Amino acid sequence: MKNTLLIIALALASTVNAQILNDILDGAYIPSKSSELNTPLLLTMNPQNGTPDEVLVLMINSVSPDAGTGNEFDPGENQDVVLYASFSGDDVLCLPLFQEGVYTICCLDSNGNNVGEQVTIFVNEKFVDGIVTAGHAENKDNLIVSNRPLRIGRDQPGFISFN
Repeated sequence: MKNTLLIIALALASTVNAQILNDILDGAYIPSKSSELNTPLLLTMNPQNGTPDEVLVLMINSVSPDAGTGNEFDPGENQDVVLYASFSGDDVLCLPLFQEGVYTICCLDSNGNNVGEQVTIFVNEKFVDGIVTAGHAENKDNLIVSNRPLRIGRDQPGFISFN
């Protein structure tokens, strides 16, 4: 049921062309100073269950990126979900992040079915500091670049937070 609701939310977001990443890159949308990351993050992603046809990155606006570790996170029916970005599954999967937020990453086959489980990341300054401290990313010319890809489309749902 939750996956169905998520797909419906995606369909609605897609009809209004709500790809936030494209708007940021085009200069049509600028994150607010309160939600902007101090240093942008370029996060590489690696699908774990084959090559999906499409990878969707959803931003869940109704959940704070400072909220817990994901154990109490439930993307239920009343969530404010927008499409942040979409990628073809055969693309090099590099996700630029400019603002704090809760992002859910879904891998889909050609029929819109899940390929592996969703991964949700709680991105804030603690997350960025955590992946740098853990050796998963490094600062390169005022850009935090991951050197170990985020595993998406896992066998089990994933929640990543450094809160």
